[in-house]
Amino acid sequence: MAALALAAAEIAQKDEEAVIASFPADHLIRTADDNFYEAVIKAYEIAKQSDRLVTIGLHPTFASTAFGYIHKGSIIEQQGEADIHTVNSFKEKPNESLAAEFIASGTYVWNAGMFVCKASTLLQMLQEHHNELFTGITEISRLFTESKNKQGLQKEAIDRQIDQAWNNLPAISIDHAIAEPVAAQNRMAVVCASLDWKDVGDFASLSEIHSSGTDDIRVLGDVNLVQATESSGFFVPGSRRLIACHGLKDVAIIDTPDALLVTTTAEAQNIKKLVGKCKKAFEHVS
Repeated sequence: MAALALAAAEIAQKDEEAVIASFPADHLIRTADDNFYEAVIKAYEIAKQSDRLVTIGLHPTFASTAFGYIHKGSIIEQQGEADIHTVNSFKEKPNESLAAEFIASGTYVWNAGMFVCKASTLLQMLQEHHNELFTGITEISRLFTESKNKQGLQKEAIDRQIDQAWNNLPAISIDHAIAEPVAAQNRMAVVCASLDWKDVGDFASLSEIHSSGTDDIRVLGDVNLVQATESSGFFVPGSRRLIACHGLKDVAIIDTPDALLVTTTAEAQNIKKLVGKCKKAFEHVS
């Protein structure tokens, strides 16, 4: 949220009516997919003509427990592949049975984390629903302007202020900061689209789109550095060492110069807590 708000603040100084858009960097959308362009254009048009926060939701193709869901409300417009609804609410990653219920109801789409709105709209929503973050971003934007007009030690002093102010900002997603509360106020729209899309959110999905090898053994890197028997899974020989594996199924082995990760493709989505422990371990070692 902080990054989006700062971008909005800087852009709004030039044009408050400018429409801004945010797309996650770890998603793969095939460039030949015209449905994506249609959805973005529709989202832009709604954002330009109203004070809504607009998101792009994806028609689910299976009952995923790895994605959040958007509960669609009343229909705003239906044209081609991109039908547009209000947003009733957001749902966190469900368990398998609840995901199946979502799919069966036909009233849910995947939350792809894509947002489109006017810069002024985003800032107004942030001020209303997370004023602490809004105040911090406003101050940083002011300091940016001041820094541009200074040189030498004065500029360095202001830049240190910016760093300190940025590090003190609340760490919160756009979903929790403004999307969920404005959806409850019926001020949000979702453009529902069918896309050739993949969330590259774990090693299992990465192995499907960017690796070589056999059906059982997928390798991101030099396939000669992975020797496996009676095994299956995804391997990254990032340290250039030989990885030898026997008798393990659906394993994910990621070998980098400073750390080795061993998990399964099924559990690859759930390593956030482990990453936190590793960071603390590195701090202790250093």
